[in-house]
Amino acid sequence: MDDLLIRYFETLEEISSDRRWFQSVTALRFAALHLTVGDTRVGPGEIADMSSALLRPLDRIDPLRAFAVPMAGLAGALDRSPALAAEALGHAIARFASASRRLGRTDRARAVPILAFAPIVVKPENSVERVQDIHQAWNTRHRWMTTGRHYSFASMAVVAGLDGDESANAAAAVHDLLGDAGYWHEWDASILLSFSPEGPFDASSRYLAAVSGFTEGSRKPSPAARDDLAVVSLANGDPTKAGEKLAEYNRKLLSSAPRPSRQTALALSAALVLAGGSRPDGWQRVIVDGFGLYAYAEALREEAPD
Repeated sequence: MDDLLIRYFETLEEISSDRRWFQSVTALRFAALHLTVGDTRVGPGEIADMSSALLRPLDRIDPLRAFAVPMAGLAGALDRSPALAAEALGHAIARFASASRRLGRTDRARAVPILAFAPIVVKPENSVERVQDIHQAWNTRHRWMTTGRHYSFASMAVVAGLDGDESANAAAAVHDLLGDAGYWHEWDASILLSFSPEGPFDASSRYLAAVSGFTEGSRKPSPAARDDLAVVSLANGDPTKAGEKLAEYNRKLLSSAPRPSRQTALALSAALVLAGGSRPDGWQRVIVDGFGLYAYAEALREEAPD
């Protein structure tokens, strides 16, 4: 087990030390991800204080309430005080409330945490409109495959400074290249791969190499692993080794107790592999934290039994 994964398990153990039976292990797992990536140590009391502060701008039925613990982990990793974190969250919510095109609360919950806390400097004043424009650009290319889930990706794209049409064109090109390779309808993976500054051909080639490492070249991966493979293929270095490390991390996480769901284990593994294969201040960092928040939203849908 390498140092990054050891640090992840130590962080999770530390912030979970006074967990009550009714508190979600899944939420703490994703909070531990952000803290590990940020190389930040906090105690369970600090996570509780941050979570409480982040709940204050929210009403009792806001779906963002379910994101309080992972957001607390990310805000803690950025060394935000509870007051400043709550202010950032409230500001992001206010931007969505004042937009000319309103998002539903569930879609907004996907987008707000990334815009509020992702550690990249590109956060234009028209960020909400840009989220909607990028999502619409993707929707124009593949209307039946672009859903509310992709507002997470759209916020990641805005924070990373991507242009909507360029991203959509790159995603469509990757989608065609993956289809030619026998991976049909991989729109989620194609959008993630469009973040690569090297272009569609390099991104799709690296994806296929990561698949080979993950499966040891013997088979296609299950659909559940394909977003995660797209994420690790964005890491610096050999994509085949990144795929191998995804498989290794996933095995270690699935052998831990309490056992996470396969979807959660894969997502955490992918984010950690990308974090270990990129610079802390590089463009991949927004993918690490953004994908963690996206995967947590997916875990909420999945109703993971832990």
